[in-house]
Amino acid sequence: SMGVRELAAWMRRQGGEAGLSVVGLGTVVKQVRLLSAMVAEAVRLGYADANPFLAVIPHDADAVGLKRAPFSPRDLSTIFGAPLFRGCRDDGDWKRPGRHRVSDHRFWIPLLLLVTGARLEEIGQLLLRDIKEEAGILYIHVTDIPEDDAEEEKAVKTAPSRRRVPLHRIVLEAGFRDYLDRVARSGGEALFPALERDNRGKKTREFSKWFNQKFLEGVGITGRAKVLHSFRHLFKDRCREADLGEELHDALTGHAGGGVGRDYGAGFSVKRLAEGMARVEFPGFPVVSTPFPPHEDDLRSSAGR
Repeated sequence: SMGVRELAAWMRRQGGEAGLSVVGLGTVVKQVRLLSAMVAEAVRLGYADANPFLAVIPHDADAVGLKRAPFSPRDLSTIFGAPLFRGCRDDGDWKRPGRHRVSDHRFWIPLLLLVTGARLEEIGQLLLRDIKEEAGILYIHVTDIPEDDAEEEKAVKTAPSRRRVPLHRIVLEAGFRDYLDRVARSGGEALFPALERDNRGKKTREFSKWFNQKFLEGVGITGRAKVLHSFRHLFKDRCREADLGEELHDALTGHAGGGVGRDYGAGFSVKRLAEGMARVEFPGFPVVSTPFPPHEDDLRSSAGR
């Protein structure tokens, strides 16, 4: 006897009492549209007379795509100027300035998202072997194809998501090679060993919650429009400003492009991708010093030279 809204409110209460998480509007819209597409095909083939899902897409569904806005230059200055990236009290007290340098996934994932435009899980699931080098160019190999039977399972959103993304100088100057060396010496395979899969098989859901709800709010960036995915929107904008051309920046971000011709050939070379990446600039980004300061012996040696 309940109406749709009344039933939804009741379901929300029941889920809260049972400790279940609430599905966001964006997820609802995607699921309903998927069901609508499936039933539309059934109608076309004569297996159904009508598509009932056309009438139940949330009325503000068109606003879902507008919820994610790119970070502004001021946002970048605020985010990467925070103690987490410049020196904090300790690993737990990352809000207050200090001499401790965080060097785990909290430091590297936002930097990598900024300069690659990658999806969060694409970065979080990376293995050490996914960071490759060709002709002196360090790049990320985003793929779900294992190199051997023992490799842990990974996933990509679509076939074009499999790609090679040269690393921007921002990440290299922050000491990413040093980080790779340290992970390699630890003997692990995962690029970010502290990230563990949840019950849905995802590695980055908890990090996403932490960054969006605690870190961003902690530095004063509030509102639902600015989240981790805002880095992907920003990267696309910066590629356009660098005049890379749609086909090139689609190759960097893993977006499917138009035209049958794109399915031919092996795609852009790592060298060509790196040349494009070198042209991408990020106004507002402050200089981030490496979390791995030189060893005292290195400093003495440098002073001697």
